[in-house]
Amino acid sequence: MEGHEESGVEKFEKFIWKFENFSRLNMGVYHEHFVLGGYPWRLNLHPKGTNKAGHLSIVLQAVKTANMSKGWSRDVKFKLVVFNQVDTNKSIIKDPDTEFMFAALGRVLYFLKTREVNDMNMKTCKEFQLLWDRLAKFKFDLTWLEPYVQPALGMRSVLEKAMEVEKLKDSVVVLKLETRRLEAKLVAAEENLDNERDLLNANGVKEVDFCSEFGCVS
Repeated sequence: MEGHEESGVEKFEKFIWKFENFSRLNMGVYHEHFVLGGYPWRLNLHPKGTNKAGHLSIVLQAVKTANMSKGWSRDVKFKLVVFNQVDTNKSIIKDPDTEFMFAALGRVLYFLKTREVNDMNMKTCKEFQLLWDRLAKFKFDLTWLEPYVQPALGMRSVLEKAMEVEKLKDSVVVLKLETRRLEAKLVAAEENLDNERDLLNANGVKEVDFCSEFGCVS
């Protein structure tokens, strides 16, 4: 198994798992974890395949360590080589990177085929953004696909702006209600002031403007 990890500088490492009397294997074989690219991995081999597939299955498994945070992930490129020492013509090289790329491309194309852009909501926008980001990681030339993708990606921005407009509308409604409340409070205060003045006048108390009397400077 040849591992390829991208972390700024491309780095290639190799791990070899050798079997004696391979044809006699009937049960699954699980290798102890090994380290490539600074991370622990494990290889699982199933001579008859998994879920009764009927063919050889090799699984590369990422091993979680105690210092890894929740939601951890690793981006790697790798190849699996099954070397037949008896007949080298029957050796197999698998490049999952290409297979994964076509699988990711298929998901994006299926999404575009089965969804109308105008019917997309925030949830579907996030789902499509995730699909596109996964496809873009393979760094293949996708310029031919971008004209079909951009309207769907742009829909998220449209929805976000629409949500902002709705929030602003709600804020305006709240402010209008608050304005009406304050206006009603002002009217009540003015009425109360007029009533107090009338009560003072009825009791023979004259309202005095102290600033006029004593020459206050404002």
